[in-house]
Amino acid sequence: MIKAVALGLALVVTVLLTGCGVIVTDEAPAGDIRASAPALLMVFRSRLGQIGFAETARTFLRVTVASAALAAVAYPLWYVLDQALGRSVPAQVVALGSAFVAGFGVYLISCRLLGVRELNTLLSLRGRFRRG
Repeated sequence: MIKAVALGLALVVTVLLTGCGVIVTDEAPAGDIRASAPALLMVFRSRLGQIGFAETARTFLRVTVASAALAAVAYPLWYVLDQALGRSVPAQVVALGSAFVAGFGVYLISCRLLGVRELNTLLSLRGRFRRG
């Protein structure tokens, strides 16, 4: 079943990107990925131009560091509040909500300090929602 879904998705992507539906695979699902990924990479490169793996890796590293900062703030805050407030539903809402807000704030600040460019795109959407 999983192999059929993977082949179906690969077929749809290949048809959409190349206009032809030919996919060469072998029996193992891992073989499907090994056979399809390089072909799709070549198609993406020919359609999109240079793919910038170095910039993608740098962004991945920055986002990983920001995510670690989020975890370093959110989990201890949740744990302390969970122990102090108990297991009732309102207490869990307060504990999880506080950890979420603090973690989200730390993540945004970390992304800004680390220079994650995608954050600027996300923040530019604020103006669209305020106007409309």
